[in-house]
Amino acid sequence: MCKSSVFFFLFFFLKARPIDTFDFSVIPVSLLLTHKPQHPQHHSFSSNLARKRSILNSSIILYLHRQVTDSYDYEIPNMPNVSQISIAIACGQIAMNCVEDPTELESPTKYLKYTVWGNNGDDVFVGVLLTNNVVLAPLLRFDKANIVYKEMYSLEFIDRTNSVPYAKARYVKNFTLLRLMKNLNITHGSKKITMLPKKEFRIDRDCVAVSRAIFKPEIVETKVLVAGKGKCKENICIELDSCNTNHCDHFSSGAILVCDGILTGIISPTSIGECDRSQSLPVADIFKESQLIENQLNELSTINLISRYAKYLVYFGWEVGGEIAIQGMGVILTKNMILTYYAPDMSNRQKPFKNINDEILEYGFIVYGLKHFSWEPSTNITWNKARNYAKLPNNRLDITRIQLAIIKLDRNLRVDERRVGKMRLHNHNVIEKIQAGATCIVPVYERTNGCPIRDKEYEIVDKKSCSVLLHLNHRNKSYVCIKEDCDSLTAGAPLICGGLLTGIVGAKKPCDINTPRLCTLVSNYTRWIHFAAMQLSTSNKISSHIHLSLIIFACTHM
Repeated sequence: MCKSSVFFFLFFFLKARPIDTFDFSVIPVSLLLTHKPQHPQHHSFSSNLARKRSILNSSIILYLHRQVTDSYDYEIPNMPNVSQISIAIACGQIAMNCVEDPTELESPTKYLKYTVWGNNGDDVFVGVLLTNNVVLAPLLRFDKANIVYKEMYSLEFIDRTNSVPYAKARYVKNFTLLRLMKNLNITHGSKKITMLPKKEFRIDRDCVAVSRAIFKPEIVETKVLVAGKGKCKENICIELDSCNTNHCDHFSSGAILVCDGILTGIISPTSIGECDRSQSLPVADIFKESQLIENQLNELSTINLISRYAKYLVYFGWEVGGEIAIQGMGVILTKNMILTYYAPDMSNRQKPFKNINDEILEYGFIVYGLKHFSWEPSTNITWNKARNYAKLPNNRLDITRIQLAIIKLDRNLRVDERRVGKMRLHNHNVIEKIQAGATCIVPVYERTNGCPIRDKEYEIVDKKSCSVLLHLNHRNKSYVCIKEDCDSLTAGAPLICGGLLTGIVGAKKPCDINTPRLCTLVSNYTRWIHFAAMQLSTSNKISSHIHLSLIIFACTHM
C-alpha cells in the first residue's frame, strides 16, 4: 500500500470521526514501517527525496498533527509523538516539505541595522536597540559580554573600536535589558532603534528568528513556523521545518522573533536547562510584557553611571614601544601628590627604570579630571619621582609586600572642586565597624573610549578567611580583603567604605577568582604617607637649590 495513500487515509479517517474516541495506538505497525520504492521511475525524483524515502518527514507529521490538534483545545489520547513516528513516502505524489540542509533555512537578515550582537568567548547572542544605550536581549549565559555594534566579520576581530561593555543588566521574565557603558551614535551610525510592538500577536503571521547562523559566525534570519494553540501553553510557540535539525540546535544562544516586520518575541537560549526536541519552543511575548519593559527602560536609560568619586581619581602609566601602557589608578591627595599602590622612581639616573621592552624610561604620566576613559586625554601631567612603602631593590613591584606608593607630579593640578578635588585622609579604622559580607565602593573603568568611570560594590571578606587563603597571618592589621572578580578591579583604585577612603586596591598576578583581593588599609599608614610626601617635596626643593647653586658657581667663574 502506498504510504502517501496511508497518510490521506489516516487524515480523512480522523477528520470523519470524533477525535477523542479514537485511539492512535490501534494504527497497524505495518503502516509505520519504512518503505523502499519499488518502481524504477521513482529514481527520477531528486536525490533529496531518494535519501529521505525511508521516513515520513517531520513536516508531514506536523501537518497531520496540526490539522488535528488545532481543531481541538484539549489533549488527544495516545497521539503519537512526532519524533516516534516513521511512515515511508514511496509513491512520489506528495512533495517533501522539510528542509534537509539546515543552512537552507537561513538567509541574510534585513533586520541587521536594528540588531547588535553580544560576545563572550565563543558564545554569540543577538539583541535589539530600544534606545541609544539599552539593548533587549535573551537571557544571558554569562555575566559579562561585549556588545558589538558594527558589522559582524569575525569573532577574532572584536576590540574596543567596534564594541562596548554593558554596565548593568535587568532580568525581566525571560529576557534581559542591558545598559551600555556609553551612548551609541544613532543619528549618524549604522544602527537604528527598534520599536516595541503595539498590537497583540496573531498566529497567522510570517515569522523569522534572528540569531547567529548554525555553522558560521554570521547574523541570519531563520524561517520558523508558529505552532497551533492546542500544542502550546504559552502565547507563542515556534517550530522548525527541518529534517535533520531543530530549535535546540539553531537557537542555543537565543534569538529575536520578528513577525511581519514587527519585533514580537525573545527566544531563550536552548542551552540553558534541558531542551526538549520533541516539543514546540516557547517564546517570550514582548507585547504582554511591554509595560514592564518600558518602566525598566526609562530607569536604565537615564541612570547616571559616573562615579561620585571621579573627580578625586587619576589613572597613570608610561610608554612601551611608543604606545600608552596604563599601570593603574590613584587618588589625588594634594595638588601635586598622588596616592597609589606602586610607582617606580625614575629620577635615579644611576639606577634607570626600564619597561618590559628593556627601554629606559625617564617619565610617566597621569590623567585627571575625566569622567570617562580616554586613550587620548587632553589633561595629563608627567612625573618621574615616587616613593614606595616597601623597599624595592630592583624598582619592581613585589606583590608579597605592602603595596602603597606616592607619586610626585612635575607640576600642579588645576583643582576646582567641581571637576578635580582632593581626597581627605583620616585616622579612623572604618573597617573595624564593617562586618564581613558588607559592601564597599571601588571606582572602576573599562579601557574603551567613552566608557564612564563608575562605582561598583565589592563584598568585604572576613579577616580569618582572607589570611588563610592568602597566607597573610603576619600582616593581619595592614590590610582588608574584598571579593575578587578578575574583571573590573584596577590596582591603585580606592576602596571607599561609608564615604571615607579606607584602602588602596593592590595588584594581583595572576588573577585567581577563588582568592580575595588585598587592599592596603590607608588609616594604618597616614604617618608614612605624610612623611613620604614631605620627602618628595623637600627633595624637589633641594634639587632646585643645588641646580641654582651650580648656575651661580658657573657664572662667577667665567
